[in-house]
Amino acid sequence: MTSAKFQNPVSLSGREMQILDLVSTGLTNLEIAQKLEISKRTVDNHISNILTKTKTDNRVELVRWGLQWVKCALMMSIAAFFLLIAKLHPKCLKSYLKLFGLSILITLVSCSDSGFITPPTQPLGNVLNTRSSEQHPRFSYEGRYLVFASDRQGKRSVWLYDQINGGLLPLPGLNQLGSVQDQPDISADGRYIVYVSEQEGKQDIFVYDRQTSRADNITKNILGEVRHPSISGNGRFVAFESNRSGQWDIIIYDRGLNAPLSLPSQLNN
Repeated sequence: MTSAKFQNPVSLSGREMQILDLVSTGLTNLEIAQKLEISKRTVDNHISNILTKTKTDNRVELVRWGLQWVKCALMMSIAAFFLLIAKLHPKCLKSYLKLFGLSILITLVSCSDSGFITPPTQPLGNVLNTRSSEQHPRFSYEGRYLVFASDRQGKRSVWLYDQINGGLLPLPGLNQLGSVQDQPDISADGRYIVYVSEQEGKQDIFVYDRQTSRADNITKNILGEVRHPSISGNGRFVAFESNRSGQWDIIIYDRGLNAPLSLPSQLNN
C-alpha cells in the first residue's frame, strides 16, 4: 500500500459516509443492509463505489482512510479556529501564530502515512513474531482482527492483533494466571473468540465475549478430550472435535440453546 492512496480527500455522498461509518464498526454488508433497511446488493454497490473513490483495495484500507481524514479534518478545524481568533485579536497575533504553527505541524504529522495511527499501549509490545512461539493464526471477516496463540508470557495464551490500529488489543479476563489457552478462532465481526483451555487437569472449550469480557465454558458437561474449535460468523455455533465416543467425532454446539446439536449419524461414520 502506498501513501498516494491517502493524499487527497474525495467527495462521498451522505449515504456513502453513513455506510463508511458502519463499515468502521466491523459490520458485514448484510448487517449494514439490515440496519439501514436496504438490500445487500445496494450496500455492495455503495462499498464498491467508495473503494473506487478512495482508491483503496479492501475494507481494512478503507477504514484506515476514514480514520486518517477524520483526524486531518479535526486538526485543520483547530488551525482555522486559531486563525480566526488571531484575526479578531490582532494584538495577540504573535502568540496565536505560534499556536497556529504548532497546529499545522501536528496536522502534517497526523496526515502522514506513517504517523496517523497510534497503536494501543501494551506491556508486551505491539509486534507479531517475537522470540516467542506463535501459532494458530485466524482472521476475522475482511481481515481486520487476527487472533493467535503465543507463549510470550511464559505459557501458551491467546492474543488479538488489530490491523487497522496496528497493535495488540487487550483481552481482560481471558488469559488467567495458571491456565493455558490455545487453538483460538474468531467470529466474523471480531466479537467472539473461541479457544481451548486446560484448567484443573481437564481440557475444555471456552467462548470469550469481547463486549462483556466474559468467558463461558461450553464443554464442561462433555466427557473426553476436545480440540480444534471453530466458531461461526455470528458467534452462535461452535464446531469442535471430541473423543467422547472412543473415536474423534465432530460436535456442533449451539450457544443459543446452550447444548450440542443432534447431528446425522452419517456425519461421524
